Amino acid sequence: MFLVIVLASVAWMGLRFGVTAEVSAAELQQTPDCSVAYDKTATPGEVDAGGVVTVSLWVQATGNCSAQNSPVDVLLVIDRSGSMSGNSIADAKQAAITFVGQMDLTVDQAGAASFSSTGAGRLDHALSRDGGSVSAAINRLFASGMTNMQEGLELAEAELGNSQQKALNAPVIVILSDGFHNETSTSSLFAAANRIKAKGIRIISIGLGANAVSSQ
Repeated sequence: MFLVIVLASVAWMGLRFGVTAEVSAAELQQTPDCSVAYDKTATPGEVDAGGVVTVSLWVQATGNCSAQNSPVDVLLVIDRSGSMSGNSIADAKQAAITFVGQMDLTVDQAGAASFSSTGAGRLDHALSRDGGSVSAAINRLFASGMTNMQEGLELAEAELGNSQQKALNAPVIVILSDGFHNETSTSSLFAAANRIKAKGIRIISIGLGANAVSSQ
């Protein structure tokens, strides 16, 4: 069995990504008769600013191997602060909408939250299998205000902890931001992120723009 999994296409300055994976290496049920090998590529090797790089992971399973799909509940958390004005918010919205369009919403669920100044964060769409409705909510976002990333994470945490979250679906937060958190302390932000991860919620952060703050 040979699987090719396209993980992402990333455009800097800007961002695009898609998910086409049906099964990951971690989901292969390995036995003494099953062995798994991995490899990855990025093409092209060099691009100018604004170019697109496709990152692919190859998983080759040899022998008596079985595979299982793992459904997910994904909360897309989008930075709509003033520093995201222009291309950054447009790229974030397009990336998030593309992501929703690639999900298998017969089993997965998607939702959206956004953040800016303290108290202005909101759950833009609850977890749902209606990709069109989630995408429409994302498309309505516009940039203004300060940046309280912690509030966005905690909104997602609350939504992934309510009854809409499917018991068998893995909870995931995907946060899209330029990283300029400026409303609570960095230590408070990290404490919130660590608390969320301790609950078994995976956090994936994607930096937007050439000046994204990677440490956050």
